[in-house]
Amino acid sequence: MRLVRLRQRWYLFGWDLDRHDWRTFRLDRITEPATTGETFRARALPPGDLADHLRERFRGPAAHRITLTLHTGARDAATRLHRVDGTLHPIDDHTCRYIAEVDSYKWLAVVLVLTDVEFTVEDPEDFRHYLTGAARRLLRATGQAP
Repeated sequence: MRLVRLRQRWYLFGWDLDRHDWRTFRLDRITEPATTGETFRARALPPGDLADHLRERFRGPAAHRITLTLHTGARDAATRLHRVDGTLHPIDDHTCRYIAEVDSYKWLAVVLVLTDVEFTVEDPEDFRHYLTGAARRLLRATGQAP
């Protein structure tokens, strides 16, 4: 079994003994957990990235795909970016590519500000425009608008 973060929710991905298949359970909907006395038997997970596997099975609002270059190593980025679905790809010891799947530009912008990691937007252009507008609004609040 695994815990997976997807679309700002935590899921338990585990083997269902009654259905003899993998099931996905939202953690916030699990109530009154109880022990069964059954012994856990490890099983091979589906091949590939588990988050990608679950994305294919879920229906929901279309996510935005955003590609960033983070100006920190992948290990450091992984400890900081824990609230957004995405994958990290090391470029070198001091940079990595981050491909995020988000429902909202707003949420990713907030997370990026809170992580205090320098980054460059690779695509899409719409996200670059969103950040430009947000930055101008923040600068106006300080009296330093261009």
